[in-house]
Amino acid sequence: MEFGFHDGTIRDVVFLEDSVNRTSLLVSGGAGNCHLHVTDCHTGQMVQSMRGHNAPILGLFTWNNGPLFVSCSQDKTIRFWDVRSPQAVNVIQPSNKAHSAPVTSVCVDPSGQLLVSGHEDASVALYDITGGRVLQTYRPHGDEVRTVRFSNAAYYLLSASYDKRLVASYTWTSFASSELYN
Repeated sequence: MEFGFHDGTIRDVVFLEDSVNRTSLLVSGGAGNCHLHVTDCHTGQMVQSMRGHNAPILGLFTWNNGPLFVSCSQDKTIRFWDVRSPQAVNVIQPSNKAHSAPVTSVCVDPSGQLLVSGHEDASVALYDITGGRVLQTYRPHGDEVRTVRFSNAAYYLLSASYDKRLVASYTWTSFASSELYN
């Protein structure tokens, strides 16, 4: 099967399970018109085109086999989506000039409470999703961060960069556990 829905470079893809229709969905995003396309993997048909970003989409992530996924973009925003809705259900925007670089990668921890993002300015940010706040921003790299991930139990954050380094940070070192999981 081959899909030709995008009018620009496709930067990332994720699979979601559609439990209502008992099929797998493919979510893809990238440059061009900056839309996210949701495709039914069984039929090959586009289910919907989601709009919200106004610059190329650089990363996607899904968790817990549900209808939710998150996207990040060169427009400096992180958007949470539900495939049952055509628009973003939540948006994280840069809160200050010190943290206003394009977002290159995102990951949500297994509990769905924390999000980590990597940025073009070599920074990594940790967010409390339920509290709607930035917990920490730090610069573990000397060049653009290309990917970020949590370990399975979210004890570690991994980040990789164009600086040819992979950095593992112990999540609990910088925070009291009560601050992370209230």
